[in-house]
Amino acid sequence: MHFYLESWGMDVSKHAKFLHNTIRQMIQYTYAVIVQSSRSKVSRTNGGKCDIQKAHVLWLGKRAFHAVLRKFEIYSSSLLKLLAFELALPSNQRIGHRFKRLVKESSSIMVTIGL
Repeated sequence: MHFYLESWGMDVSKHAKFLHNTIRQMIQYTYAVIVQSSRSKVSRTNGGKCDIQKAHVLWLGKRAFHAVLRKFEIYSSSLLKLLAFELALPSNQRIGHRFKRLVKESSSIMVTIGL
């Protein structure tokens, strides 16, 4: 996403709300695809099921976007603030606490691969 925005020359601060909404829609779409895939004939035949909660997928997606985009200066203002605000909500803080170990492990992996 960063490289597309960079190549388009988009003013991120001017379009922060649009980009934030786009990120939210992509994460919600991803959740819908996960659930739909778990209900497919192949999945059911092989005993597949999906017990993941939507709130967890939304949190993980927002956290991932925030973690990656904060590495680039052009997001240092409005877009990151919108994501940070949502992550700071009490319900999201509880989810964040639950996934604290996962975040720590993924952060070390990101450092290893140079993000």
